[in-house]
Amino acid sequence: MTSDKKSLKTEDKKEKSKEDSKKPIAEDSSVKYLGFVLIRSIREAEPDAKYTAQSLRLTRKNSLVLVKASPSFKGMLKRLKDYGAFAEISEASYNKIQRKKEPSYSSDSVQVYRCSPPRGGFKKSIKLPSPKGILGRKSEEDFMNLVSRMI
Repeated sequence: MTSDKKSLKTEDKKEKSKEDSKKPIAEDSSVKYLGFVLIRSIREAEPDAKYTAQSLRLTRKNSLVLVKASPSFKGMLKRLKDYGAFAEISEASYNKIQRKKEPSYSSDSVQVYRCSPPRGGFKKSIKLPSPKGILGRKSEEDFMNLVSRMI
């Protein structure tokens, strides 16, 4: 195989990964909020991930943050996908969390909850992304199952 064919294959792979990263997180109109649970410590994280976590007031493991769905917050959560689980949640799920626990920090756009580790433990690895692990993007059902065991 020539080097030209190899470079074409690597370029195709790069283009496919760029296309995958450009897929919208939420297109459904019922999705109004984004939820993120910090599972791994950000102590040894890359500087941009640390800054993003601090911007969202995620300073400890097992912290839950709820934000209104917007492109800027979606980008922030994508940056932190290697350190926790996130999902788009409906207003009903948002209200369920509000009824169960009071936020430790609240502003117009960000609400932070300090949670305990999930009862029964994590069902998958905390070091691997989905589907083998718990990190990364989840369905609303899986995310709410995790959160309900933490609250």
